Amino acid sequence: MDLKKEKINIILIATSIVLFFTYIFSFTNFSSTDKRKLVKTALVNNKYIDSINRFELSQGEQKITLSKEKAGGGDVWFILAENNTKILPADKELVNNFLFKLTKIVNMYKISDKISQNNSFGLTDSSTFCLKYYFSDSEFQQIYFGNLDFSNSFRYLMSGKTTTVYQVENTIDTFLNTKIQFWAEPNIISKQIINISPDSIQKITLSSSNHSKTYNSNTENFYQKCFDLLNLRHGGIPTTLKTQNTTPTLTIYLENGDKTSLYINFIIQDENITLETTYNLNTKKIATYSKISKWTYNQILKIFNFKN
Repeated sequence: MDLKKEKINIILIATSIVLFFTYIFSFTNFSSTDKRKLVKTALVNNKYIDSINRFELSQGEQKITLSKEKAGGGDVWFILAENNTKILPADKELVNNFLFKLTKIVNMYKISDKISQNNSFGLTDSSTFCLKYYFSDSEFQQIYFGNLDFSNSFRYLMSGKTTTVYQVENTIDTFLNTKIQFWAEPNIISKQIINISPDSIQKITLSSSNHSKTYNSNTENFYQKCFDLLNLRHGGIPTTLKTQNTTPTLTIYLENGDKTSLYINFIIQDENITLETTYNLNTKKIATYSKISKWTYNQILKIFNFKN
């Protein structure tokens, strides 16, 4: 009986060793036997990156669109609604990192000259992730991202111009995301659209249907109030952008030191609190839309000791 158990253990150990080395060798690049064609290239040529003024990320029915516009003395990326209305500014650092990754030289292997109907690449079904980037309203390029390979180190890819399938290092997986909260600048007041800090704010006025109250540098703890306001975060896009003919429950008007200003209308409908923020810049006006929680709304009232 013991001899039989010993034989079984030896077989199990031998099998485990074979499987282990098979796994290790599957990740080893034997250049002498690897028939794949290696291409070292960037997904987007670096010389074109500044010309990109819009990009769309989509997967199945999920899609997000970002568009670049001049504001606040520089380029600002905005998240757009389906009707191309600007909703929220995107996180500038995140977008720049994404564009940088697109221009980074990566290893790409040619897998097939033509994609077949029955394939495991994930490039022809609802799981396909599409990046569409524009140089103008009519000039654009597309890249399709499919499944990860068995090593999870490479992703299948196909350009919109051809049916050639490649494997590419999955260096941009983090950015294959269609969620607004992922791309949006998180703060209620955008520091990209308007050049603002606690030191630059000259005056803040809170108004409701009952009364109004103004705060300035003579107000106790004015700097701290400004700091706390600028660090509050929104909760994404509102359920509706239809705020016309709706009386705001609260309005915040803010004057900045560079002669710019903004006002925020707080529109409360049932449990939904929509923020319509209008930035009065020296050359233009920009409106954005977001939502906040009841907790955040109460925090604003608490910061300014304002009884609505």
